[in-house]
Amino acid sequence: TLFDDRSATYLDDGFQDTLIGGSGEDTLYVHGSDIAEGGEDADLFYIFDSAASTETSLLSDFDTAEDTLVYIYEPGAPEPTLTLTDDGDGTQTLSANGIAASVIASMDLTIGDIAIFESVSPISAST
Repeated sequence: TLFDDRSATYLDDGFQDTLIGGSGEDTLYVHGSDIAEGGEDADLFYIFDSAASTETSLLSDFDTAEDTLVYIYEPGAPEPTLTLTDDGDGTQTLSANGIAASVIASMDLTIGDIAIFESVSPISAST
């Protein structure tokens, strides 16, 4: 069950996608090298990370005052340790167990702002 009481099976096509939510409340599912922009209003970002992924996503407009960030990890894996690193350019890098997962355009995001859940199904690229 995800943050908003839904469950999902997530398949990634293995290519970089650009997700633009625009105005209104959006839910964006991000994996690998995807680029996500929620736009105006409160948005919900899911970062799906997998042990097999070596790419880093970008959240280009995360607003801690109204947006929500959820980190989803592989089923059966131990819960990862999340860290944030100030990149010195107005972004922070979110890492799981020391491996970069996403660059986030926000300077006031803290680890306490990030919900973390175990996926109910494997996170993988579709073939």
